[in-house]
Amino acid sequence: MTKEGKNAREKIRFTPEGDQLGFISFNLMEFKPDISTLILNESSRGACLVVNRKLIPPRLSFTPGLTLLVKIGNLHPVISVVRWVQEVDEDLAKVGIEHQG
Repeated sequence: MTKEGKNAREKIRFTPEGDQLGFISFNLMEFKPDISTLILNESSRGACLVVNRKLIPPRLSFTPGLTLLVKIGNLHPVISVVRWVQEVDEDLAKVGIEHQG
C-alpha cells in the first residue's frame, strides 16, 4: 500500500464514543457473547479490538481467517473476519476485523 493510500485509510478510522465495548460470539447462528473486548478504533468496514487471549476457548485458533459474530458498541451484531492479530503481551492481543456485508 502506498503512503498516500495508508493515509486515506487512517482518516476514516475513529475512536469509539464513551465507554462502549465490543462483544464476540463464536456461534455464527445466534449472537451469545462469549467474550468482551475493548474497541481501539472503528471504521465503516471493521475495527481494531483488544482481546484478552485467556478468554478465547482453547479449541479455537484465533488467527487470520477466523469468522466471528461481532457487536461493536450499540450496533447490531455483524459477521466479521479476523484479518490480523498483533500480540501485545502474553495476555493481550490487538485484533483487526473486517465486517462482511
